[in-house]
Amino acid sequence: MAGVRSMLRLASRYDCTIDHVNSKYLYNNIGLVQRTGYMATSLTEVKNRADVIKIFW
Repeated sequence: MAGVRSMLRLASRYDCTIDHVNSKYLYNNIGLVQRTGYMATSLTEVKNRADVIKIFW
């Protein structure tokens, strides 16, 4: 962790950007969620809140 912290301090000092090795794929996934929408919930929450559940098969 000390190495990561020092790297972040260095990047902050020199206005650098730190990029993940797989950021291309991560941003593709984020873009897909932004364009299409995404909803996540648990089955318990669905059971407690839903009046009607319609399942398309």
